Amino acid sequence: MPAALIPAAAIIGFAALAAGPAFGWADALWICWGALFALLEGNAVLNETEGDTLSERTRAWFRTKTPAGRFGFTALLVTFVAWFIPHILG
Repeated sequence: MPAALIPAAAIIGFAALAAGPAFGWADALWICWGALFALLEGNAVLNETEGDTLSERTRAWFRTKTPAGRFGFTALLVTFVAWFIPHILG
């Protein structure tokens, strides 16, 4: 099923590109990426298969049930947010 979602994401992105001069190639690609994420995550939530949502994968990758995993995830997220906020606002 997820492989079938890739063309749908491409269609959404290229529809944005065809919408007019407000959207360029970079915009269309980011929209494709966002649409693909939304379609994959939506499919994962709706099929209720254990372990296939981004939240569940993130918990597994960082092993957030362990103190070291919690610390690592928190440190990475805080570092990212500390960079991202001034990056966007500045």
